[in-house]
Amino acid sequence: TIRPKWQAYNTNKDIDVCALFSYPAKENKEFQRYTNQFYDAHRQKCIEEIDKLPSNIKVAKLENGEKIPIGEYYNLMSRSKIILAPFGYGEIAPRDIEAAMFGGILIKPDMSHIETIPNPYNPTTFASCKWDYSDINEKIEGLVGDFRTKQGYFVENMRRTYDKLY
Repeated sequence: TIRPKWQAYNTNKDIDVCALFSYPAKENKEFQRYTNQFYDAHRQKCIEEIDKLPSNIKVAKLENGEKIPIGEYYNLMSRSKIILAPFGYGEIAPRDIEAAMFGGILIKPDMSHIETIPNPYNPTTFASCKWDYSDINEKIEGLVGDFRTKQGYFVENMRRTYDKLY
């Protein structure tokens, strides 16, 4: 478990959605291993849906799924209102807490099936979407439209819950 350094809220974020995950990549590797169909399946569905967002929603994505230096990754994440975190090797990932660390609202598929202790995932700490991502654009547009209010709600609740549990 990382000990995050909570950053001051940046309410003047110039990127609406952060979708910085490795899909589609010609050689999709993480930790020296090729990722499999289960890893890519969530990312593919997520990207296909967010590609349908209106042009006024600014999305940060990787070019052909190619990774970028960690400093650039964190810079883009810190400038983003919403951080998308599709499942990968499992449901829980560092990106979940990084979102709160940088003051972004986390969106990921529903986590109500998870049994873990401690469990920081509840309806007050992140915005959930359907596993097929069919409702993600509606969620994104609603959060972007009322970002300042929703930022204070979701980010503060995740930070408070994380601090209390960990």
